[in-house]
Amino acid sequence: MPGRTGRLVVDADVRMVLNGHPAHLTGTGQDLRVTTDAPADLWTELTRAELPSGIGSVNGPRAIGRVADELDRQGISVAVVGPSGELVRIGARVSSRLGRIVTGSAAVTFGSARTVAPTVLAVVKQSATAVVDRIRSRWRRR
Repeated sequence: MPGRTGRLVVDADVRMVLNGHPAHLTGTGQDLRVTTDAPADLWTELTRAELPSGIGSVNGPRAIGRVADELDRQGISVAVVGPSGELVRIGARVSSRLGRIVTGSAAVTFGSARTVAPTVLAVVKQSATAVVDRIRSRWRRR
């Protein structure tokens, strides 16, 4: 209903496939959890996804920040968990200076360095591979 100010409450058990890798969204109430064996692929796909018009037009890590801010407004928290543990938590009940620097939102907090490092390295490798592929493609056209 227009003008309604109540909090969103979710009951989720959703299995999805992103770029060929399964992910599982679960949760009840205002705390959700996304579990994936390929967190680097999940991060890459989410930073490329189109955002709903109410969130705005932005991509990359700033897109994650915009989503985190909207989740915070709705009182929802989402944890992303990979093989090494919790990688990131976005939305409500989160406050991080590093999150603000990386994504533009304090409603993003990262897991421990040991937990996050393998995913960061995988994302950097994916990005570097994409850049090298683009350079090779341009050289071939010459």
